[in-house]
Amino acid sequence: MKIYSAIILASMKMYYRNKHAIIWSLVFPVTIMLIFGMFNFERYNPPKLGINDLSNNQISKDLINSFNSFQKEKILEIDIDIQTNLENKLINGDIDGFIIIPKNFGLKNNISDIEVSYDKNKIEEKSAIKIIITNSITDLFNKNNRIPEDYKIESSYSITEKNIVTNAQGFKGFLVPGIAAMAIMQTGLFSVVFTLIRFKVSGVLRRLNVTPIGSSHFIIGQMITRVILIIIQTYLIILIGIIILGVSIGKGDPLVWIEIGIISLIGGLVFLAMGLGISGWATDENMAAPLTNLIALPMMFLSGVFFPLSVMPNWVINIAQFFPLTFLADSIRSVSLDGLSLIDISGEILGLIIWLFIALIIAVKTFKWE
Repeated sequence: MKIYSAIILASMKMYYRNKHAIIWSLVFPVTIMLIFGMFNFERYNPPKLGINDLSNNQISKDLINSFNSFQKEKILEIDIDIQTNLENKLINGDIDGFIIIPKNFGLKNNISDIEVSYDKNKIEEKSAIKIIITNSITDLFNKNNRIPEDYKIESSYSITEKNIVTNAQGFKGFLVPGIAAMAIMQTGLFSVVFTLIRFKVSGVLRRLNVTPIGSSHFIIGQMITRVILIIIQTYLIILIGIIILGVSIGKGDPLVWIEIGIISLIGGLVFLAMGLGISGWATDENMAAPLTNLIALPMMFLSGVFFPLSVMPNWVINIAQFFPLTFLADSIRSVSLDGLSLIDISGEILGLIIWLFIALIIAVKTFKWE
């Protein structure tokens, strides 16, 4: 026990003296989380509609006033200009569509052909503009043709709106657990790999091999040290998310912190074992760096850290859903946001345990003292 305590204490001191390790395991994930969290990705961006009024009569002005009312409510942005300029603006992406109001607009016994041009690549903006134009022209038609109240839609139908409070926390709530999982992966992989490679190249491991410290003492001591650090950093990242980004965790249940700690422990062991396997396989830092990045980078962007897997192609989902970081991010997210218990996420926990056994077997097979 004294050997384990000595190794853990020495490893903790070395870790906190290593500024690069602290930056990559804590400062970098927190910075990424705050940058992405402070961007309002869920904000409604009103589509931009250009208007070319060839009629310039009272009815066309009433239509433009209708568009202005949407602009005041920040539902739409309008740009009045001639057709040539509007076409150039649409091509350059300055507007999302434009409408040409014909000269005979609103005249009786005439069918006004209203031409609307869209950017075909902006499907959401196109849908919003289409709805706004349709509603505005319908209201204008009803008003100018003095349709009797009995024949209006409002006379037969009504819509009742309800504001329902949900537990959804949007992108920020999705991001914080994902960043916590990413930080666990980075600490487990990078801190172990480069530390052990440095020890191996400098001969530290070879000298330890002739001391009473056995390989099991050293490996277990290193893993315990890193697991403690991983749990601490996970709590810090989530606390920063709560304080700065306003994310709520566990629906007020204090036991969620214990469950997050358990998940961090299992996930940390998985990536620590992977790090041991890489450091055993690689002969120096030149070989370890690309190998570690080859494993870490795909998982970072394909495991649901920054965005859900559902936005990816099906063939990517079929592969990425079995990544260890996917299991870890989904586990932390389910417990911290949805209030699920460890039993509810037994599938994800089982996936992490399977990866742990695989990584441990590789680590044992590849570990060398020099």
